Amino acid sequence: MKDGSYQYSVKMTVPIGPRYGRLELKILGGEVGGFLTMFSKRLPILEGSCRGDVIRFSGEMKTLYYSMPYTAEGTVNDRFLTVVFCTDKGRFPADGTAVAGDEKEKREP
Repeated sequence: MKDGSYQYSVKMTVPIGPRYGRLELKILGGEVGGFLTMFSKRLPILEGSCRGDVIRFSGEMKTLYYSMPYTAEGTVNDRFLTVVFCTDKGRFPADGTAVAGDEKEKREP
């Protein structure tokens, strides 16, 4: 994956039904930063790496009731993202589609 900024609309599969969010990635020299918006909270990616099309990153998701540290690993390109979020509550697959240029400035609530 080339250095740059990327945004994806994300659908995560969880036991109570799909959850939707946004993943904003900044890739520079193999390092990954950015933000994950899920459960109406926008939180930073704490650390990450991208080698070829393999991406790994970690952070924390927050719901109304608790915080969930996570690690994520999967594949990414400029159009699609497929990762599995690993938390103490389980493993949750997620797929993402790149956000079109005119949609990049809009953020999920």
